[in-house]
Amino acid sequence: MFGILQVIGMLLIFYTPAEYVWADQLGMGLFGFATGGLLVLLGGLIAVDIAGKHAAGAAMGVIGIFSYIGAGCQEWISGVLIKSP
Repeated sequence: MFGILQVIGMLLIFYTPAEYVWADQLGMGLFGFATGGLLVLLGGLIAVDIAGKHAAGAAMGVIGIFSYIGAGCQEWISGVLIKSP
């Protein structure tokens, strides 16, 4: 379902005329919503499915920690790339 929303968002972004700004905004919103849903659901669901019943909370915690570390590294690398000439 999220994949379908991503495709619809991409189609709105790329195939609507430039005069329809609302279509671009809607497409970006749909694409961002669907991307977030895919990342959260797939990452968390796979971790919980692999872990046992008693370790589901710990698995989600580890996934959360690594997602924050990844986001921090991404921001640092973006800053370095933006600052470089």
